[in-house]
Amino acid sequence: MFASLKNTLKEDWYSNEKNLIVNLYTSTGSEQYQVFSSYEIKAESYYTISLFASDKTYLSFLNEMKSRSIHNFNVDLNSNDKILTLSTCSDNTAYRTVLHAKKINDEKNAIQE
Repeated sequence: MFASLKNTLKEDWYSNEKNLIVNLYTSTGSEQYQVFSSYEIKAESYYTISLFASDKTYLSFLNEMKSRSIHNFNVDLNSNDKILTLSTCSDNTAYRTVLHAKKINDEKNAIQE
């Protein structure tokens, strides 16, 4: 579904500042996320964890996701951050291309019918 996610691993993609903000539109509003990590990894489930025992555990998870990135996006993270994770199969089913971004704003009810 996110086949173009592979582009996030290319320097011409992550060097373009316009690409570093993800806009998510829903029926109740819109949200913006700032990319902090993009990488390719063997299929696993660790990067999809969403429940953490403590803020310290969550921050450790965020730092691990950031350290996997093929590029340093210079984004500060803290235990209050909400993140968006996008993932798709790479050229074969053994690998995944993954992008993580932290929420930077939230405009509930911003989309009008």
